[in-house]
Amino acid sequence: MYPSSRLLRKWHNNHRKYLYFALIEIIVVAAIIAVLAALLIPQLLNAKCRSLLRKLLGLIDAIKADINSATSTGPATEQAFRNILTKMKDAADLFKDVKKAGCIKKEDKKTINKKIDETIALLTQVKSSQNEEVQQMIDQLFERLREERYPNNETE
Repeated sequence: MYPSSRLLRKWHNNHRKYLYFALIEIIVVAAIIAVLAALLIPQLLNAKCRSLLRKLLGLIDAIKADINSATSTGPATEQAFRNILTKMKDAADLFKDVKKAGCIKKEDKKTINKKIDETIALLTQVKSSQNEEVQQMIDQLFERLREERYPNNETE
């Protein structure tokens, strides 16, 4: 037998307990990672939901700003309201995503309803000064906005 193999066997016998210790360390580290993942995943999902909600509220504010700018100098053009309708379609899609995420609180539902009510009030103010085609577009916006409101029993 070679001297190196004898040394290797001797080293292996002396360090066998350290090998098992390394295995236990790996298991403990894996358990810690699993616990951290279990704690962080719900937070990440909540952050995604909150970002969708903020995006929706921002889009509703943008629609209100577009209505204000389109009607500030008099009757709005049909193109301006077509652009607003396009944004409203985007908001409706985003609203569906927010509902599907399913993590909206009562306060968020109230905030969404409040923003929708403000937009409806703004449209009501400007509707009478618009031409007939723009008034029809405003009626379409009314329909869409009313569809997106949460029922009162969900916000109380």
